[in-house]
Amino acid sequence: MEETFLYRISATRHAVGLALCAALALVVSYFATINKEGLYGFKSMSFSASEASLIFWAVAVLFAVGALCCTIMLRRSMEGPINLTLGPSNLSAPRASIKGTMLSIPYVDIKTVTLHSVQTQQMLVVESNFGQARVSSLGFASELEFERFYKGLTARIGTSQRAIPA
Repeated sequence: MEETFLYRISATRHAVGLALCAALALVVSYFATINKEGLYGFKSMSFSASEASLIFWAVAVLFAVGALCCTIMLRRSMEGPINLTLGPSNLSAPRASIKGTMLSIPYVDIKTVTLHSVQTQQMLVVESNFGQARVSSLGFASELEFERFYKGLTARIGTSQRAIPA
């Protein structure tokens, strides 16, 4: 028996992350260009103007990389929902990466399934010989759908004689 679940992470979170990272990259790069005094006030360190500018540019590059990652994730989330599948012999879920390519994991090759809870979000991490898949409860239509997916997965893994750590 095959069960299919619609899964979509809201584009709003990625858009906010993109806006924040881009704004911070611009602000920090502005400070890098106007810096004439350096950085002082640290207990054991102070930096000359050129060292401070270098630090500002490095931080700006980090924020720009964050903006690029958010852009990739935003594009992916706007492509529409994907289908998570609990098939008769394998799981189809997104790989734990920025691109989110799909993995098809036979149940017998799943090493561990871990459920992490942070505030109102739950993250299901599936470790296998094919890589790691992550599924967030925020991508489901409701918490009940996420619970149905989780219970369906654990039931199928149980039938394949795999242990699932809590």
